Amino acid sequence: MSSKKGYHTYSDMFVYGHRLLDVLPAARHHIIDRFPVLFIDEAQDNSELQSNILHRVFVNGETNIVCQRFGDANQAIFHSVDSKEIPTTWVFPNDDENIKRDIPDSHRFGQSIANFAAPFAIVPQGLTGKGPDQRKAGADVGGVHTVFLFEENARAHVLPVFTDYLREIFTPESLENGSFVAVGGKHKEPNDDNNKPNSVCDYWNAYAPEQTRADPKPDTFVGYFQAGRAKFDKDGSGNLHSMVESIAAGILEAVRRAGGKVVRRQRKDRYIREVLADKQEVFASYCEFMRCFVVDGEELTRQKWDDEWQRKVSNVAESVFEGEATYQVPQAFLNWPDAGADTPVDAKAGTIYQKDEQLPKIRLGSIHSVKGETHTGVLVLETFWNGYYHGKLKSWLLQEKQGGNGEGVQNLSRLKLHYVAMTRPTHLLCLALPSDTFTPEEITALSERGWRIARIAADGQVT
Repeated sequence: MSSKKGYHTYSDMFVYGHRLLDVLPAARHHIIDRFPVLFIDEAQDNSELQSNILHRVFVNGETNIVCQRFGDANQAIFHSVDSKEIPTTWVFPNDDENIKRDIPDSHRFGQSIANFAAPFAIVPQGLTGKGPDQRKAGADVGGVHTVFLFEENARAHVLPVFTDYLREIFTPESLENGSFVAVGGKHKEPNDDNNKPNSVCDYWNAYAPEQTRADPKPDTFVGYFQAGRAKFDKDGSGNLHSMVESIAAGILEAVRRAGGKVVRRQRKDRYIREVLADKQEVFASYCEFMRCFVVDGEELTRQKWDDEWQRKVSNVAESVFEGEATYQVPQAFLNWPDAGADTPVDAKAGTIYQKDEQLPKIRLGSIHSVKGETHTGVLVLETFWNGYYHGKLKSWLLQEKQGGNGEGVQNLSRLKLHYVAMTRPTHLLCLALPSDTFTPEEITALSERGWRIARIAADGQVT
């Protein structure tokens, strides 16, 4: 067991919790006296471990506790439909109509987006759009929700076309103050080249899916730099801390890969500065890198990296290095990340796509990565998992089906995932699908249901 090695896992805490209640039943009364009100948000994401012990403490037996759970079963995307983690104890939502209340109103978006998303709810609730706040977009953009149908070799044009479309319908102020994302059901590239588009990677060669993690672990130092840039862009506050710490983490990762001792410190930049304090030349290089690419915001290009900064960064890591082994960082970690042959050498590889120096910036990621978030405009990209997502959900897009009754495990997962994606935007919802997804008759039906249709040719032309 892990506990014998001196550390404990998350699930161990539940074992100890149940053991405490078994051995000392009075502990339950102390807990409910201390916490007379239990409020659970996002209750649809509770696991069986969580629901079981909460029920045992706060619900089971005589109690004066007030319990309130809030959530949306249609957005339960963090457990697979047949997962053992799905609660069987204190199931949410409760079937007792005396205590359950549906709240179908959303103040995030208007009725047009509600109409598109509602069929994907596995538990239909009569979704009603009461928003959005038009002050946040500067103009009413109703009636511009679009399905982009792209030809087989036109995937690389989807994001540039979406960028142009955003510039067409939003004001410059809205592009600056708004947030825009492009997401897919699957965002990591598989090992084969079949079934394109397979993932979000197929729409932008420079996309780095590992950087969407809360604590990304890139394979290169440049990847750490790009991860810090992505966090900075996403945060939008102008605080440089995330970039500085990500770069410092990259230095320490180089030390670790070289076999050196890595001191775990919460403030990695401060630690490196302390170590380099009496090594003036290397310390100056470290500070210069931070000034150029963090404070001044210069672009770290492949030429700059290969000609100058790869050597200087390696020298910094060597100066931080402590250990019995000889310092030698694997060259692959210091190489410029391979983002594909078609990627410009100065591309901002990572998660933020920007067509040129003008706004908007579009964050790429998985649908899971935007759950709970609100964005001005959302582009949902077609991806492949045992079939194309939207191809499998075509009947719901055409509003020929509603809900999840009678559907298998995989389609239930697809429905919940895309319900989440389609309920993220306040103003604009777009889809990007291969042109052969629909027949001409089905395209007509989409138009009749309120979608605009735009076709992207292999040369990037839009009709």
